Amino acid sequence: MSSGRSWRDRPVVLVASREIRERLRKKAFWWLLLLSSLAIVAVVVVPKLLSDNGRTKVAVVTGAPGFARDAVTAAADGAGLKISGLTAGSDAIARTWVRSDRVQLAVLSDGSLLTLHSITDSDSGAKAQLTRAVRESLRVQGGLDAAGLDTKQAAAALSAAPPAL
Repeated sequence: MSSGRSWRDRPVVLVASREIRERLRKKAFWWLLLLSSLAIVAVVVVPKLLSDNGRTKVAVVTGAPGFARDAVTAAADGAGLKISGLTAGSDAIARTWVRSDRVQLAVLSDGSLLTLHSITDSDSGAKAQLTRAVRESLRVQGGLDAAGLDTKQAAAALSAAPPAL
């Protein structure tokens, strides 16, 4: 049972279209549209401006083993990650920086690592990759240091080709 009228002639559509036309004529509508658009842009852009370009911040305590900074740099390079390095004057400062999220990872004076959250095997983020790589690099460098190898000998040991089977 068609009444012969198109959907555009129905009272609901007529009233709705008139209301929309009236709203579009008011300046307040356009100001609110502009302000809400700016707010949406700010929500997207401001965090990007405040971020550190995808860099993971790492602190190395002043009293950390001599190879710690090299181990962190090598681990980051090996994992293909960018880091920003800071030097903390003490373990307490490094702990404060980690707790306040100023840095994501700290190498303490005894060579141990400190992160705010524990890293599990299923974590695959940049911080988890860097933590695993730094941990392994510190372990290897610590072993070479404990073996009494100097820098040249350690570099030669690390660059040696594996034996043929």
